[in-house]
Amino acid sequence: MTTTATTPDEVTADGITVKTDGPGKWTVERGRDMLGVIWDEGPEMSRGRYATWAPHAGTRNGNAGFFHDAGDAVAAIVQTWPVTAAEVAEQAGAPVADVLAAAEALTAEWEPAGRRAVLRIASATGEHAKMIREAAAAVRERLAAPASPREVHRETYRGAELVITHHPAGRRGPVTYREHHRATVDGRWITCPTGDVPAIAAKLRKVVDKEGTDAELLPKLLPLVDGRETGHGLTPIDGMPALGDVLYVWGHGRYRRGVVTKVARKRVTVSYATNASRENRAVWHKADTVEYLRR
Repeated sequence: MTTTATTPDEVTADGITVKTDGPGKWTVERGRDMLGVIWDEGPEMSRGRYATWAPHAGTRNGNAGFFHDAGDAVAAIVQTWPVTAAEVAEQAGAPVADVLAAAEALTAEWEPAGRRAVLRIASATGEHAKMIREAAAAVRERLAAPASPREVHRETYRGAELVITHHPAGRRGPVTYREHHRATVDGRWITCPTGDVPAIAAKLRKVVDKEGTDAELLPKLLPLVDGRETGHGLTPIDGMPALGDVLYVWGHGRYRRGVVTKVARKRVTVSYATNASRENRAVWHKADTVEYLRR
């Protein structure tokens, strides 16, 4: 828009008409639509001589701002005119349905503060639904795809491939993604601890170590599989057991027979298998105090 105009009606812009509507007052129109009104409050106004109002401004009273320059006043009013969901979808590269869902979520957040997002117009629904430009900008931001993840660590440990990827924070539709890391062992997702990459890599190595130990233990545990609903026929143990002792420990709702694999100051770890372990190869580890162990 021109910035050399001395009054709003001298401003020229494609498709925009500024008409005098009384002394010191102008209306800004596009075709049959009235976009807003400008008042000249005098050059002595330090906030700007041109006061603007628009029905779709993002303020409670429709104030679109105060300006010293007539062209800026017209531009401010033009910028308040609503855009359609189809326009936002094209700009964001997202489906109209995602745009509408994000706009409704935004409306729920803004309405308590008296701010409008989507205009409730019976004849403007679906892709023709209209939203104010502030809301359209917020919707486009929400629909912006998160930045692509990048691999930050890869190593081979005991024959297993360990990979860590960094995922930046972002938002897609109503879903917000926090910055995080994702870790895999041979392509399997592993619950990832918070912390830096070395700490995550250390955890992955422990996962591989445990799986290796479990694989070695399983052939010894399968012949011992036994699950008893009660401790009838079992006896408490005296003193601390030794590594390799065969004991019963309460696990998965039964007394399970297994092998002592760790002895600490107060707790003893018993590793055991179940009937399902013959297919899923799972090994379980239960740490308990001596008083709850049985022979």
